[in-house]
Amino acid sequence: MYPSSKRVRITPSQIAVILRAQDGPFQAMVIGPRRDVSFYRLTGRVLRPLVSTGIPPALHSLSQIDADVFVFLSVRLEALNDFCLDVLTSEALNPQCGVVSASGVDPENLFAVRREVLEGTGGLVGVSADRIAELYRRIKENVQAQQRRVAITPQAVAASAV
Repeated sequence: MYPSSKRVRITPSQIAVILRAQDGPFQAMVIGPRRDVSFYRLTGRVLRPLVSTGIPPALHSLSQIDADVFVFLSVRLEALNDFCLDVLTSEALNPQCGVVSASGVDPENLFAVRREVLEGTGGLVGVSADRIAELYRRIKENVQAQQRRVAITPQAVAASAV
């Protein structure tokens, strides 16, 4: 498919990608460098910006992260299609959508939510590297109670290495 034929609504926004430390140091490279993406590493219950040197301070609140959309990744990825983050972001920003996942992996392993949806389920409270699936289920229950969509988009494709 050519870029001009894609029906993807690109909305300028900041994206925070939350990666688990146990999935390896190269996860950010699978996604690739982008100006609109900030990477964060979750080690246990400690969330820190992903930097090349040094140890940045731990983050404890969503207010410390400048992002409109949060993408949680809890599987070792082999590949993403070129516009995966664009599609996830666009869908997540839709007010009718509560949470959106990529196809090709379990929805609990790669999903995106708007800031206010994440805030509505407690923000970063209780988020840990071993409980990303629980966070997804909590978000899913919350958005379904609000009659918002839980979506898996075929336009965003990921392949896990496992």
